[in-house]
Formats: sequence, structure tokens, C-alpha cells
Amino acid sequence: MNKKDEDKIKKLAAIIESNPGCQIVIDNDCWWINDKDFDADSDEEPETLAHSDDFRVQTDFYSDGHCYGAAITEAFMYLLRARGLKFTAEAC
Repeated sequence: MNKKDEDKIKKLAAIIESNPGCQIVIDNDCWWINDKDFDADSDEEPETLAHSDDFRVQTDFYSDGHCYGAAITEAFMYLLRARGLKFTAEAC
């Protein structure tokens, strides 16, 4: 992954980490993160904390780009590694 995409993943990880309880919605053509108070039954527009259009990255996973949540997966892996968890992830 290039430096620009790494920076996007770090920013996305910071958004997730600083918003406990946030709601992550992953669709087949995009994803978004809403604040923890999002109510799907409400007519109010949710506060969108992040959207796939702003975090397009190229990864080693099938779901890279803006689809299927690869950036979300990368952000979670970044957070886990930052806490010292050692693991490997493979595209399949």
C-alpha cells in the first residue's frame, strides 16, 4: 500500500477509535460510518463521520477501492496492530 493510502487508513482508524459505538454500514458499492446515535427509523439525516468516497484505497484484498469495505478492514487491522496484536491477513 502506498503512503497516501496508508495515511487514509490511519485517518479512518482514528475516526473509528474516537467514536466508540459508531455504526458502520457496508454495502456492495459503498460504505459509511454514522455516529452512535444514528436511528435508522428516524427521518433525520445522520451525522456521517466517514464515507467510502473519501477513503478510496488500493489494498491486497478483493474488496479494494470504495466497494465492500476493504478500507474498514484495513483500519481495524491498523488498530489491532497498534495494540501489539500480531497476525497475518491474506486475500482469498
